[in-house]
Amino acid sequence: MAFRTLVPCLLLAAAPAAVLAGAVPAAPGFAAARLEPAEFARLHAAVQPGRERWAEIPWQTDLREARETSARLGKPLFMWVMDGHPLGCT
Repeated sequence: MAFRTLVPCLLLAAAPAAVLAGAVPAAPGFAAARLEPAEFARLHAAVQPGRERWAEIPWQTDLREARETSARLGKPLFMWVMDGHPLGCT
């Protein structure tokens, strides 16, 4: 990953932790309340993804193997193709 791409991604990843830790002052006109560890754990658990049906599919990452399996089973081949960084840091 290029350095110029890595730095903004790391800064974006660290920003919420810095705000929660109180290292970044609140915006003018807004009071910042301290987030207790128990409250953070509760909120963190609330935003975790639930059961995802797509995760149950036995995805293959080897195109040749997927083509052979598709031909052997007589089933179509579904390809999910994307361009760019998987976290959107492009």
